[in-house]
Amino acid sequence: MSNFFENVIGFFSPEAALRREINRDALTRLKKTNMHYDATGSGRRGYRANGDASAASIGRANLITARKNSRDMYRNNAIYKSAVDAKTYHTVADGIRPDLRATAKNKKKKAGQIQELVNKWANSQSCDLFGLNNLFGLQHLGWKTTVSSGEMLIVRQRTVEPKSGIPLQLKMLEGDYLDHNREGTNPDNGNQIIQGVEFDDDGKAVGYWLFDENPSDAGVLRRFSFKSRRHDAKNVIHMFDCERPGQIRGLPKGLASFTKIKNLEEFQDARLEQMKVSACLVGAVTQTGNGIGNSDQGDPLPERMEPGLLVRLGQGQGMAFNQPPGISGQHDFVTEELHHIAAEWGITYQALVGDLKQVNFTSGRMGWLDMHRRITNDRSRIIIPMMLDRIWEWLQESLELIGRPVRDLECHWISPRRDMFDPQKEIPPLVKAIRAGLKPPQRALLEQGDNPDLIAKQYAEWNDMIDAHKLILDSDPRRVSGAGNTNPTTPEMEDDDEKNDD
Repeated sequence: MSNFFENVIGFFSPEAALRREINRDALTRLKKTNMHYDATGSGRRGYRANGDASAASIGRANLITARKNSRDMYRNNAIYKSAVDAKTYHTVADGIRPDLRATAKNKKKKAGQIQELVNKWANSQSCDLFGLNNLFGLQHLGWKTTVSSGEMLIVRQRTVEPKSGIPLQLKMLEGDYLDHNREGTNPDNGNQIIQGVEFDDDGKAVGYWLFDENPSDAGVLRRFSFKSRRHDAKNVIHMFDCERPGQIRGLPKGLASFTKIKNLEEFQDARLEQMKVSACLVGAVTQTGNGIGNSDQGDPLPERMEPGLLVRLGQGQGMAFNQPPGISGQHDFVTEELHHIAAEWGITYQALVGDLKQVNFTSGRMGWLDMHRRITNDRSRIIIPMMLDRIWEWLQESLELIGRPVRDLECHWISPRRDMFDPQKEIPPLVKAIRAGLKPPQRALLEQGDNPDLIAKQYAEWNDMIDAHKLILDSDPRRVSGAGNTNPTTPEMEDDDEKNDD
């Protein structure tokens, strides 16, 4: 429209059109001058954004495509698959385990009994409705699905798990089951529905509209007949990484690195072809005379080069060779790109590619500590509150149904065990911190992925066993010091010895 008016003005008054263009150019320069940051400017050094929208709008526009591309890359791109697997294995490892604690001292026995019952349920594959995973396998599958697809769902099933007797099974689903196109108002209660999630007047999720089967498994015609059903939010777990206020659906991890990973894959494919070409040292037999009287017609010319190929052209021949391209100088570029990709995923370069050539204790530990902060954040911000705490709430309700109320018990989740890089260098500082009062033993054990109550119970049982057999071991600090000297016998031990003598 502006071009139309400018053409009209220029037709009737070229002088006015010129003044208008000069003034517009001056105004544009003034706006650029008032930009105090290059990132907010629009000039050569400025930043050009592709627009902005709310978190819900961005999810609505990009979720389906991002999820499809992510799954395709996981199937076909080794770099992307390695990033997803490293993110999953380092975060979940062999599982985040429940530790029940009594709020009152007289409830410790009860806590131990319920702990055994919960452990039996958690370690049984029957806690999975499909019978494929125990609770820790579901943690791995759930987090891997969240990383690669952006979100995952768990639907509570009130069916009895046979081994523990707890009436609870978990049905894990992909985010595809959540009706992305369900929008509008619920006619039954007036609640607003956005991308399949129903909200009350306070903006709290109170329902999820789920398909009975994965819509991706249906043909085009059947897909239009699919109808989603409402599930109450108290029976559904929806886990995703909420990165912005107002975000409703989750997007796959590492989206900012997708283009870089794809380009690197194409670069490596081209590099492989270049290496094949560089290996093709081709010799060609050429005519050196005038060719008079030649009876040899030579070989037919090939359509493509192959390694070690020699072409015979006929009599009066000479030999010439091609000059294959060089392949050096590419390792540094690939390594730098892989470092950028690892940084985007919050993992180390070594975890991404398994290259430990230039790693020592200091650099390895510093890299691991940075990755540990990120995976610890994922556990404490996403996995535990969104998934595991909700499962504990369901366990509480299920235990009450069978007459085992546990409202006076608390559930703490113990992170997976961490293996040490070099125990000779890591254990002495840990012991000094404990002896100096900077860190209690319970916290040190939790950081290593151990249960302090279980460790203390096992130590007590072991001490009772060796005392009953009147054994003195070098590993018993009650009787032998670290220097190998025998400690004075304590009064309690003397009494035990006298009782055993009697």
